[in-house]
Amino acid sequence: AKEYDHKMKNDSLEQQLTLRSKQAIFYRTAILCVTHGEVDKAIAEIILTCTVKAKNMFLRDSDDYEERELLRELCEYTLSNRLCPYLTIVSNNDGNILSKALKTVIASAPESLHWKQEKASCVSFSTYGSAGECYTINTLTGVVLVNGLPPKQLPLSITEDSLYQKNFGRNNFEVIVTTSGYFETTHAVFGCYYRFHKSKDKTIIQESNPKGDTYSDLWTHSLE
Repeated sequence: AKEYDHKMKNDSLEQQLTLRSKQAIFYRTAILCVTHGEVDKAIAEIILTCTVKAKNMFLRDSDDYEERELLRELCEYTLSNRLCPYLTIVSNNDGNILSKALKTVIASAPESLHWKQEKASCVSFSTYGSAGECYTINTLTGVVLVNGLPPKQLPLSITEDSLYQKNFGRNNFEVIVTTSGYFETTHAVFGCYYRFHKSKDKTIIQESNPKGDTYSDLWTHSLE
């Protein structure tokens, strides 16, 4: 599945979506292959990483939907029968497994985080970053939330803005919503992270430094 990441770099969006569907199938298959044996730290890390990545591929229903859904149901059923050893390992490794899985979806997330198991759901873990962002991972379904919202693509209000199109064309990016209300790219684009915000009278695009820890206004477009 990792080989597809390199293949997709120069592919069209249509080709990328098709390959992503194949990736999701491979990740689900990998989970089924390792959940029938003894669950140790290495296996738990594979399970969680594959579960999170398969869930957050931004796929279309038209691409292998029935096969992907069948595999998802099989994975969740199989894993639900191995929850005790799986959750024990995930919760007893200083959150390292959870932090690694989170960064496969949100590369801008901090390297080290202190996770707590949710009281309302034993399969969910949450933590807070230094900027106040709340991260949540459901270790059974792979759902990832940032400030209560899943990663998503930029809305039309941003991608159809003239300032955005002038600099990024018709490209769309996967983003999270920060505590300040900005859309922030989940992965680096040309070596930097970007933030987007649009109000009634202004569009703001910010660019990070290479480390991704500070942002500065790159372009501002006033609608007045």
